[in-house]
Amino acid sequence: MEYLNYTQCKVEHAGPDIYEVTIAIAMHSGPVNNASFVGTIVKSGYEDRKPLVEYKIDWCEFLRSKRRNFFAKFVYRILGIEQYSNINHSCPYDHDLTLDHYPFNGKAMAKVVPFGNGKFTFNTKWYTYNILRAVVNIRYQTFDR
Repeated sequence: MEYLNYTQCKVEHAGPDIYEVTIAIAMHSGPVNNASFVGTIVKSGYEDRKPLVEYKIDWCEFLRSKRRNFFAKFVYRILGIEQYSNINHSCPYDHDLTLDHYPFNGKAMAKVVPFGNGKFTFNTKWYTYNILRAVVNIRYQTFDR
């Protein structure tokens, strides 16, 4: 039995330097009460080295009390994901998951990731009950113009 499947995954050009990301995931299991996230940022050409950023969080705990994790709260607020997603509440998750028309752009990422201009990959791994369930990787370019 499948645990989840992507029913939609698209990236559309929405304007100068902005791309809208839409992801829909159908959940095929009961309520999820244990979820975690691992994110890394790697600069293109340096994939064989340690990531520039590697961060792990207990997603359920983070959304239960954002004050306990300053860095995650900062990134979450700067990226504004809660405005475009239904994963903006604490566990349990007993519904399908969506990220709808999220405006992703290099200028915003440059504010979060102060490593100068360049091409990067934001690698994410999503776990429930410590079992890898989904991998989403986003390649992007930062710039200061």
